[in-house]
Amino acid sequence: MGKKGRLNLRHFPNLGYPCERCSRVIKEGKVCDECQTSIKTELETIEKINEVKKANHSAERTYKTINTRR
Repeated sequence: MGKKGRLNLRHFPNLGYPCERCSRVIKEGKVCDECQTSIKTELETIEKINEVKKANHSAERTYKTINTRR
């Protein structure tokens, strides 16, 4: 037993627990590597979408005038 009554997985090489997102068996962390990559990609996509929305919103506030007197 390790710290706080936890099993030390080094002593049990075939022991694992499910990823909190996809239930794939993992040995450390809360989510597997594939889910970590997927989450990171999703967050980057959301960030890019928000940047585009912000840029479009700023462009909507720009007023242009046309000189009709010539």
